[in-house]
Amino acid sequence: YENIKWLNGNITLLNIPEAHKYPYLLKKSIELKCFSLSPFFLKKTSYRNLSKLIGLKGKELKIFRDKSFSKFYIYEENYPKSIFYGLNLIKEIYPEYFPPYLMESSILKMAYPIFYKDMVFKNSKENNIEPELIFALIREESKFDKFAHSVTSAKGLMQLMDKTADNIIKKYKLKINLKGNNLYNPEKNITIGTIYVKELWDKFKRVEYVASAYNGGENNTKKWISDFKSTIPEDLVEKYPYFYLYFVKFRETKNYVKKVLNSCFIYKFLYKNLCLAP
Repeated sequence: YENIKWLNGNITLLNIPEAHKYPYLLKKSIELKCFSLSPFFLKKTSYRNLSKLIGLKGKELKIFRDKSFSKFYIYEENYPKSIFYGLNLIKEIYPEYFPPYLMESSILKMAYPIFYKDMVFKNSKENNIEPELIFALIREESKFDKFAHSVTSAKGLMQLMDKTADNIIKKYKLKINLKGNNLYNPEKNITIGTIYVKELWDKFKRVEYVASAYNGGENNTKKWISDFKSTIPEDLVEKYPYFYLYFVKFRETKNYVKKVLNSCFIYKFLYKNLCLAP
């Protein structure tokens, strides 16, 4: 803290007043592109000193701070925190229920990013699955945290269970060894996860059903679809397919399906040209 060594040389803090140390370090970390340290100094810099440093106040200062955090955490590959501050920005700038298609796309992309793009596109193309669906599932499952681990032992970006992954590997004769926590490897996790989504898509054919099966299980989803179609007249099933949500019995699954549908819509809107790329 008293004598921090940077890649570009040494910076001493011995002669800098205590109140000015963190603003000074924040400024230097940005100048020297030491972005992995910037969030720490940004947190430690008071609003008053930050305001003096960049010349902003009030809401504008809060927006600047959240934008900076969202960008800085990308350099640390701390994608959940980057998304968190992106969502904070949306809440700070726009009123509740403001239509996403009227939001500034650069702000929306902070909350709905496309990390691991090449892997997702490659596997989506091989399995004939829309990449927007894979991005939506990854975002809602792990917030793009490759080391995500659930209480039920689901692992990695697409939160795969060992048993599910093992079945996919054996069925499709994939050259993937699950030993050594390989499900935390983004490429292997996305490869296995996308094939599993393809299997679900071939069975259910709709995003809300696939998301439901992914979270709540295939057998439960089949039961809920049966209840839906046997209760609602056929013409209304076709006209209002999202009525299906009223028949999902698990609250967690119902909320999960809503989130995936919302993310799919936003990804298609934000990246409509990009997602058509080979």
